[in-house]
Amino acid sequence: MIKLSIDAGGFAELNKALAELEPHLQKRIVSRALGKAARPVLATAKANVPVDTGKLRDGLKIRRRGPSRKTPHRQSARVTTPTRKELDIPADATGYYPAVIEYGSESRELAPRPYLRPALAANASQAVNTLREETAKGIKSKFRRRSRAKKGLSFAKLVKELG
Repeated sequence: MIKLSIDAGGFAELNKALAELEPHLQKRIVSRALGKAARPVLATAKANVPVDTGKLRDGLKIRRRGPSRKTPHRQSARVTTPTRKELDIPADATGYYPAVIEYGSESRELAPRPYLRPALAANASQAVNTLREETAKGIKSKFRRRSRAKKGLSFAKLVKELG
């Protein structure tokens, strides 16, 4: 597993502002921000993956997972590889092609040709910044709409009050 250290300042204020919104709006704002934050990682992975037929490259996608009963405050977005079925890998075949490309295979004498891990490493800071910026934009947008209905409440005032 890849470990990265990233400065993720500024999220405490955003979390306070998010908490002032209805849960369905919180989920929508964060989900959209996560999707946008993952796009550069996907683009880099697609640019770096070795291409034979193109099925692996074309099958890379962003998958978002929303809150569940067990983790109501957790959402995620990840770049995923296609399934065996999507890659036309027979059910009885051993190994998984995307993993063999990423990590190599001693038994097949294939050197690793990583494409996912470098994509994340190259875009981690940008992804965090995009997540922060897009979350802030979403919150501001919702507060603008809300403040039209309730005059006097603005995003800046709310952050000042909560801070």
